[in-house]
Amino acid sequence: MHDYLEEFMRVAIYAVIVMVAVVIIFTIIVLVVSIFNILITEQVEIENKQDILAIIGNLLVVVIAVEVMETLVLYIRKHAFFSHLLLIVALTAVAREVLVTDLVHVDPLLLVGIGAIIIAIAVAYYLIRRSEWEGKVKGEGLGPTDDL
Repeated sequence: MHDYLEEFMRVAIYAVIVMVAVVIIFTIIVLVVSIFNILITEQVEIENKQDILAIIGNLLVVVIAVEVMETLVLYIRKHAFFSHLLLIVALTAVAREVLVTDLVHVDPLLLVGIGAIIIAIAVAYYLIRRSEWEGKVKGEGLGPTDDL
């Protein structure tokens, strides 16, 4: 029974990797078309801030998707969960939202919430990495994360 469950999880992860790859390809195509449209219509001046922010947002979507794919590939190769990589993905996703959001017309309570999320992710990342560093100083092997 355990072997079937492991096989199912492996197939599911490969399926997710394929879906993430499709998202990356689609987003890159959208980026190329957007940049091409800006260059063809000769809108080299930064007249429309929203267009530029949309391009930056799509670039960050590609970065986030690549990071998720990297985490999944590492999980398959090393059979270990890398929480600090997922926290980096989460922090990148929040940063993307901050960059593409019009902060002038946003509810101040939402800004407080975004700030709290950023602080929580940063503290979690720091605590996880600190525990790994302390383990290395004490000579404790951390397994698959040693070579990351």
